[in-house]
Amino acid sequence: GHYRATVSSVTDISGNVLSDATSWMFDIRIPNQWIANTGGIFGTGSNWSEGGIRDLDRLIIDVPGDPENITYNSGTYSIESMQSEENFILDGRVFNISSEAVVNGLFTWTGQSTLDGGGVLRANGGLAINSTGSNKWIRNIQVLVDGSSTWINGSILFMELGSLLHYTENSTLEIMNDNFVNLVSSASDYPAGLINDGSFIKKGPGEFRINLPFQHNGTLDIQEGTFEVYDAKMTGPGTITVRSGGTFAAHLTTTFDDRFPLLETPLVLEDGGTLSLRTAYLRTADGIGITGNGIIALGKSDFYNTGSTFETNGDIVSEQFNFMNSSSAILDGTTHTKTVLMEADDEVGLSGTGVFEISEALIWNYGYMTGGGITKLLETTTTNINQDFGLGLGDRTLEIYGEFIAEGGFMRLVNAKKATIQIMPGATWRHQNDFQFLGTGATGYVDWFVINEGTYTKEGDVGITQNRINLENRGTLNLDYGFMRADFRFIQTEDGVVNLPVQSAPGTDLSNGSISFGNGFLDGTLNIQLAEGFVPEIGAQYTIFAGSSIEGTFASVNGLEIAADRKFELEYWNDRRVYLNVVAIP
Repeated sequence: GHYRATVSSVTDISGNVLSDATSWMFDIRIPNQWIANTGGIFGTGSNWSEGGIRDLDRLIIDVPGDPENITYNSGTYSIESMQSEENFILDGRVFNISSEAVVNGLFTWTGQSTLDGGGVLRANGGLAINSTGSNKWIRNIQVLVDGSSTWINGSILFMELGSLLHYTENSTLEIMNDNFVNLVSSASDYPAGLINDGSFIKKGPGEFRINLPFQHNGTLDIQEGTFEVYDAKMTGPGTITVRSGGTFAAHLTTTFDDRFPLLETPLVLEDGGTLSLRTAYLRTADGIGITGNGIIALGKSDFYNTGSTFETNGDIVSEQFNFMNSSSAILDGTTHTKTVLMEADDEVGLSGTGVFEISEALIWNYGYMTGGGITKLLETTTTNINQDFGLGLGDRTLEIYGEFIAEGGFMRLVNAKKATIQIMPGATWRHQNDFQFLGTGATGYVDWFVINEGTYTKEGDVGITQNRINLENRGTLNLDYGFMRADFRFIQTEDGVVNLPVQSAPGTDLSNGSISFGNGFLDGTLNIQLAEGFVPEIGAQYTIFAGSSIEGTFASVNGLEIAADRKFELEYWNDRRVYLNVVAIP
């Protein structure tokens, strides 16, 4: 109603008169209040008196008792500040905050709706984003999230105009199903569009994709499904753990350096966990690597045929390392993995100065290994090469501790003046058929160095047509069939052993062993292995070593006996040939 108030005088608290009698007029209106203290709809046509709440400078929502659900779902509402002790639901409308809104209950965001206004929203009781396929917008506002939060049912969040979504150190976010966070505008007054200082947990199938700057300072636990950084810069010292069935993925469609994801703490790949890079460049900070027994897949994608790059000087332990579709890894630390699949074409693959250890299998279909580092194939590793693609090795050492079968195809020297293959003690290299070492042919290139301290066996049905190598034998060299060609140098050390077969008459086929080379240096042991039942003719001559120059002689020669009336004699001729002559015994 309309009222008049009249007073006889106005005094202070001590009774001193401040003024004489006075009066004034005022109105008492119906207050904004709940019809029922059980929550309800906040908006036009709601159970708020007068049909809604007018735009106010400040609003306090506090219903006695346990928190109730307050739902705003009508039109556009603007407010300077708000404090709600209740659970606040934003459902499909626009909510403008010019200063600060504090929700101490759970803030649930559902439907197609927008947060705007240039202010700050503090979701102290957690933020639940839930809506199947609905788009949500954060425009020119900071959202600070504390407490327990969820993100489910295929929500798509667009952020623009310098907006920030910040999960604080006391927050926990559980992510379910397919969800996407997209950066609409790159304009930003904040260091990142999404900040995690708390705990992110990826649960359930589907993909959570981040397409905006991501500052990761807390923990990320990928238990199932995929967590993907897509065309976005990722920084921060937060930890990442990928469990069985989970995948951490990075994907770039641009080449901007400032968008490359950067890992500043170790990535933990547990059994069955996967790091997947699709057309991406992922770097790690100094000394940061990967631990666990998961799978690293570079460039492996059903939709993209271009490659990825992974760069680190930290240590890596993984179950499987896949190079696919023009992908590469620049590894300056120590990497240990059980299985490597090399299918990276276009002169890419493994590079870097670090040590790359493989303990079970190297499946080398095509791709290059370069960069000055060492690739170690451990004792339990089996490798089989039989490809017509160019397998490249350049300025790198391949150390073989297990079994390496070079069945067919070729290996090419790439992007360097030399490459080294070292067959370690106890290891086996089986050189079959027409496998070739190809060099560059460029002036000043010294090409391949093959150092054998284990067992190098030439076997198969055909000879070797070209080998631009320097071969140093410190172990056992078996020439089971065909001849061996070393275009540059052949060095037999004092510990080296050559087992050379004689199985037919000279010049008839390739069943008799021989080695040709540029320069030769002979020492160690030569064993002549005469085929059972074969007796060569007296006067026959076998050329077993041929070069442009030969220095030294074998310290020991075995197997010269043939029969009672004939034997082999070794002849060093003109420092260019070593003949095996069949002579009569007087």
